[in-house]
Amino acid sequence: MSRRVRIGQLFGVAIVIDWSWIFTFVLAAWTLMTVSERVLPALRPGALILLSAAAAIGLFASLALHEIAHGLAARACGVPVRRLTLFLFGGITDVESAPSSPRSEIVAACVAPTTNALAGAALLGVGLAIEPGDAGWSAAALLVRWLGAANLAIAAFNLLPAFPLDGGRLVRAAIWRATGDVERATRWAALGAQVVGWSCVVLGVAVAFGTRGHGALAMWIAFTGWFLASAAAQAYEGVRTQTACAVRDFRELEK
Repeated sequence: MSRRVRIGQLFGVAIVIDWSWIFTFVLAAWTLMTVSERVLPALRPGALILLSAAAAIGLFASLALHEIAHGLAARACGVPVRRLTLFLFGGITDVESAPSSPRSEIVAACVAPTTNALAGAALLGVGLAIEPGDAGWSAAALLVRWLGAANLAIAAFNLLPAFPLDGGRLVRAAIWRATGDVERATRWAALGAQVVGWSCVVLGVAVAFGTRGHGALAMWIAFTGWFLASAAAQAYEGVRTQTACAVRDFRELEK
């Protein structure tokens, strides 16, 4: 049975969900449920569950927005996009080839975080504009503000200097421009990403054992770090494979 489910198509690009995203859904719902119990103690259990589920769906939409912006930016730079896949703590834009230049890499890396930052600012503005009233309005305000903060967090997180995040892509573009070697730039950027990722794992474990009442935060930090380290290694192997295939095809053409 396939681990991925296609949910639709947008602008000719397939949108796919990996089953690992279920873990993200549960963790997002648990996070808001923990916050809601403290901020809105009068909220009924049923309403609390619905609010948490809505937050998880909103997080999914925010991550999808990020990847759609990535895909459109890549297309604008002349890079064909096959599909967008959402999994675990984020997503990946599956392109048919690497960016053609450091400039196109920079453009694609800046568009998606900017999109989430603008969406986050707009949602926070709406959430702050909602007048406090009964429990229903307070819950709606909390949800909108949480999604606004989540979009800002997605933008900030993706600007970390950890490839294949957008910040890591900017690092790779800078090294690529300096050396003229995309594979070497990817290797250095991926090594930096693994350092950042495993540091996050250590920090998450420290938060879990050093504080009380921050279990959700500790899990987010630790699992995000693990995701970064794993994604960096896989992304580098993908670039090595593309380079090897390109060299092989070039040699065959010479023959």
